[in-house]
Amino acid sequence: RARKQQKYAAGKVRQRAVYGKADADAAVAPEAAESAYDAACHSLAQTHHLTPREDEVARLLVRGHTRASIAKKLFVSENTVRAHVKNIYGKLSVHSKQQLIDLVENRAAQLEYAHLRK
Repeated sequence: RARKQQKYAAGKVRQRAVYGKADADAAVAPEAAESAYDAACHSLAQTHHLTPREDEVARLLVRGHTRASIAKKLFVSENTVRAHVKNIYGKLSVHSKQQLIDLVENRAAQLEYAHLRK
């Protein structure tokens, strides 16, 4: 049952991120969905001992930025970003951007579920 509730919460977080809605009626600012993902990224960064820069790169990756756009935004070379991404993937035990996004979505759902239970 807990697994089912987590899946439901993950779907709700995904729905908020994609459609900007909390449910069918109420609209939520896109910043709220972003902040849920930021909180999830920060939680993962703390749990898996990511450096502050790796945390920043992970947040940008989850938002859909390419390595080239991350390099421009952070004023570093693409090779530096590539190294950060490699370290992030290794520390989080993922092998693709999609797996990273799924991991962040699941953590966001867990955080939301824990918040709802309070």
